[in-house]
Amino acid sequence: MGMADDDVGALADARSFYAGTEANTKGGHPSGRMSMILESGPKRKAWFVIDPRQSEWLGYWDLLTSVALIFTAVVSPVEVAFLEPAYGDGLFICNRLVDIVFITDMVLQFVVGYPTSGPEGLQWIFEPRKIAIHYMTSWWFVLDMISVLSSIPDILNNEAFGEASLLRIVRVIRLIKLVRVLRGSRLFKRWQHRLGMQQASI
Repeated sequence: MGMADDDVGALADARSFYAGTEANTKGGHPSGRMSMILESGPKRKAWFVIDPRQSEWLGYWDLLTSVALIFTAVVSPVEVAFLEPAYGDGLFICNRLVDIVFITDMVLQFVVGYPTSGPEGLQWIFEPRKIAIHYMTSWWFVLDMISVLSSIPDILNNEAFGEASLLRIVRVIRLIKLVRVLRGSRLFKRWQHRLGMQQASI
């Protein structure tokens, strides 16, 4: 009979514990629900949004962008100082391929998630609208736009600018392409997040 009383007491304690846990999860105490949110991470992102910490192909794309940055840093000053690229020659084609890389990278910034600091610590944003607003209101958007527009004189060709003074202005505009090198810091940050994610998974 004493054993039966113990069983009844244990059952009552179990029901009391379950009821308290359910109340905490549903809103009686926010800590239970908050812990679930932090563990589950961000909401399910759209299929086209890229997580830079986990995307394997984005790592290869960053490598290609790095090659384009090195090409710009080395070739652009030499081109402005000593060379006169002819419309359709090898240097012209290489410059246009580099332009395509940077334009594509600029478009990608509208779908790549970004980190932000909040009360709960570092959080990643994957909502397309927030990503677009964050990018377009940052100085990165201005630099990317300037670096893309600086290639217009190359596309128009020197023959479109008759006077020598205009040609000198065109040379200065071509030097503006060197702002593309600043993208290297953005790539470095992405590599940092990717390496941090890999170390955390080990």
